[in-house]
Amino acid sequence: YLQLAAIGTVSDIVPITHENRIIVKNGVEMINRRPLPGLEQLLKLTNVSKGSVTTDTLSYLIGPKINAAGRVDRAEIALKMLIASDEDEASQHAQQLNDLNDLRKEIEKQIFIEADSKVTAQLENKILITHGTDWHEGVIGIVSSKLTEKYHKPSIMFSKNGDYFKGSGRSIPGFDIYQAIKTLDHLTVKSGGHQQAVGLTIHENNFKDFISRLTDYTNDIMTEKEMVKEIAIDVMVSKDDRIDIESIDQINRIFEPYGLKNEKPVFMINQYELLNQRYLGNNENHLKASVSLGNSTFTLLRFNITPLEKEEFNRLNPLVGEFDVNHYNGYATVQFNIIDFAGDYFSDLKLKFMYEIANKPAFGIDAIETDGLSSEQLVFEEDILAVRNASSLKGLADGTRQKVEYALNHWVPSPETEKKILTELSKNNSKIFKFEMIKLVNYINRIYNININEEMLLYTLVKLYKKGRINFKLKHDYLYIKYLS
Repeated sequence: YLQLAAIGTVSDIVPITHENRIIVKNGVEMINRRPLPGLEQLLKLTNVSKGSVTTDTLSYLIGPKINAAGRVDRAEIALKMLIASDEDEASQHAQQLNDLNDLRKEIEKQIFIEADSKVTAQLENKILITHGTDWHEGVIGIVSSKLTEKYHKPSIMFSKNGDYFKGSGRSIPGFDIYQAIKTLDHLTVKSGGHQQAVGLTIHENNFKDFISRLTDYTNDIMTEKEMVKEIAIDVMVSKDDRIDIESIDQINRIFEPYGLKNEKPVFMINQYELLNQRYLGNNENHLKASVSLGNSTFTLLRFNITPLEKEEFNRLNPLVGEFDVNHYNGYATVQFNIIDFAGDYFSDLKLKFMYEIANKPAFGIDAIETDGLSSEQLVFEEDILAVRNASSLKGLADGTRQKVEYALNHWVPSPETEKKILTELSKNNSKIFKFEMIKLVNYINRIYNININEEMLLYTLVKLYKKGRINFKLKHDYLYIKYLS
C-alpha cells in the first residue's frame, strides 16, 4: 500500500515532513521500480518514462486523473484501476480515467472563461464572488483556485441548483477565508473548510445578502500588504554557477520529495542571454526559449503566459522559477520553469538606490575599485534604507557597501561623460518627451564613441531632478521626462 499512501499524501497536499516524508520518498521509489499495474498503465498514457516519477508527477499528472473520476463520473473507476491485478483490466480503467480527465479539463475551461468574464466587473473588490446555473460542482473548486491565482485575490464560485447555491472558495496567504465565512454562519445552510479553502451551501433567499456582507467584510479587513503577491527566493544564480543535469540532480537527491512545507527551491536568474524563443499552442500562450547564463545553456518554460508577461520577458528582466530536469524520448535536458517575472521591481529599486547615493557625496571619497564584484548583485529595499541612514561607507554592512562601491565605479559617469549626456538631453525641444533608454544609450555611445550604460543615464537624470530642473518617471524601460526650467 506504500504507493497508494504516497499518492494520497501528495495529492491531498499534506505536509511532506517527518513520517510523511519517509512514506512519500519510499513510495515514489517503489513506483519507479515496480509500479502497480494501474499506475504503470496511467504513467504510459501520461508519457512519463519509468524511473522518472517525482512528486510533481503525482501532483500534476497522476492525482488529477484519479480525482477526475469522482469529479465528473464515478470514483469507483479510479478504485478499480488502482486495485487491478492484470494488465488488460488496468489498461482499460486507466484509459477511462485519462478520458474523464480530458472531459474535466474541457468543462473546467468553459466554466473558467464564463467566470473570468463575470469577475472583471468586480476587480475593485478584494474578494471575487461569481455564480452560474448548473456549473459542475466537481469542478468549480479548481476554477476558483485558478481565479485566485490569476488575480491574487480570494474567490468563491457558486453553482445554482434548485433553491440552493453550492459554493467552493480559495484564498491567498494572510487571509482566513474560513473565518470570513463563519462570521456569516447564520446565512449559510452549511459550511466547512480551513484558512485557504472553503465549501458552503446557501439558500437563494440569503444569497444576495451573503455576497454583500462578505464583500464588505473582506474589503474592510484585508490590508493592501496582503494583496501583494510575495515569493520567497532561495538563491540568486550567478554567471559563475554551474547549471547542468548533474547539479540539478544533486539538489533533488538532497531535498526531494517536495511538497507542502518542503517546497522546491526557488531561484532567480538575471543577465541571461536569449538564444531563441517561440510560442506554442493554438493561442501561442506557452513560452519556450533557450538561454545562456555564463557557461550554462538551458530551456525556459512558461505555460499560459499573458500578453503583459510576454512584454516582461522581451525586456529580459530577472526571472523567478524552479530548475528541473526534463526527460523526454530518452533525452534529458535542464529547464527553468518560470514562476513569475520580476518586471520593473529591481529597476525601480536601483533608481531609488542611486538617488540615495547622489545624496551622499562623501561616499565617493571612501570608495575603492570593485572590478571583481559581479553586477548580478541586485539592489534590495534594505540596501536603500541602509544608505539613507548611513553617514559613511564604513558604516554599511559588507554586502551593501560593495553595491555602493560598484555603483560609484560603474554607474556614475565622469564629468566629461555627464556633459555629453546632458548635451543630448538638451537637444529635445519638447516640454515632455519619452524615449526608450537602451536606444538613447546606444545612440550616445555611437556618436561620441564612448561606453555609457543605462545606469549612468539614470544617475545624470537624478542629479537634474535634485537640482529642480526635471521631473521624470521610469516605466517599462521607457523614460518620461518633463522639463521644469
